[in-house]
Amino acid sequence: MQKLAVLLVVMVAGCAPRPAPMIQGDPTAVAALLATTDAQFFAQTALAQKVANACPSISFNDRFNQALIAHRFGGGRRGLAAAANTRAIDLEEDVATRSLQARYETPLTDTNLCTVGTGEIARKSALSAVLIAS
Repeated sequence: MQKLAVLLVVMVAGCAPRPAPMIQGDPTAVAALLATTDAQFFAQTALAQKVANACPSISFNDRFNQALIAHRFGGGRRGLAAAANTRAIDLEEDVATRSLQARYETPLTDTNLCTVGTGEIARKSALSAVLIAS
């Protein structure tokens, strides 16, 4: 009976969800992204997607983004509640957009945002944590 209980515990432990490995991304940029508030976190990743979509030499690492979300929020409801707070995310995205536009003197509506992407990657900013330069 004890052997069956031990075997059951081992089987269940093998099926338990594990945190995603944090092996990608620049450690400085990842730390900067993880240190942001929840709304800033989602705003920064949304801006990173916008930059990657407007630059052929930079891509958005969606898989790593999902790993960061899992690491930060786990599997609980906190992540869903944070993502649903669209007013705070929109406000943070607006602030970050204005900051980037001022820093690079280019509107983020441009069709080529490679300057912004490479600049942020060089700065190791929070936004660059999920960007990959080709």
